Amino acid sequence: MKIIFVKKIKIDGAPCRKCRDVAEKLDKDGITPLINETWTADERDKTTAVWEFIDRNKIERAPFFIVRDKYEEKIFITYFDLKKYLLEKGALSQKDSIKPTEVDYDTPDDLYYI
Repeated sequence: MKIIFVKKIKIDGAPCRKCRDVAEKLDKDGITPLINETWTADERDKTTAVWEFIDRNKIERAPFFIVRDKYEEKIFITYFDLKKYLLEKGALSQKDSIKPTEVDYDTPDDLYYI
C-alpha cells in the first residue's frame, strides 16, 4: 500500500492552515511513517501534475490522501476516513483507533476549497 498526502500552498505562498493541522495529527497519531509521498498543490502554479490529478478527479478540498495498492486507488478527503481505513486494513493498531470523544475537524466547513 502506498499513501500520498496532498497539501496545498495558498496563492500568497502561505501553507494551508488545515493542511498544517492534519500534518500535526499525522505525527500525533503515528501515521506519518506510513506516508510514502507528500504532494504539494501550489495555487501559484496550476500547471503541475498535482493540479492535473486534482482536476481529473474533481477534488475540491485540501488536504486529501491517495491510497494505492496493486489493484485500486482510493481518495480520502478527510483525515478521519483515512485513519478509519488504515485501522480496518490493519495498518494501525487498536491503540490508535478513533475515540468517540475526539472532535472531528474534517468536516466540510473546516476544509479549504481548492
